[in-house]
Amino acid sequence: MVYLRNEMQTFIRETNKTNIFMPSWSIRTSWGSSSLMEMFLNALKDLTSYKKTGKWNWDFVINLSESDFPIK
Repeated sequence: MVYLRNEMQTFIRETNKTNIFMPSWSIRTSWGSSSLMEMFLNALKDLTSYKKTGKWNWDFVINLSESDFPIK
């Protein structure tokens, strides 16, 4: 879990991407468990609060899993 998070943070920092949201929190998930839904709902809650406050304006959400992560 920490490896992928660190890789994403490095990618975002090095490419100066402004359209990638990464929450400050993390949840240990297990495939097929309710922890995946908890994580996704928490992320959507963060995103909707950002949109309401005007911190980040977005039109749609793409949920990528680790296996869907694009290759650099």
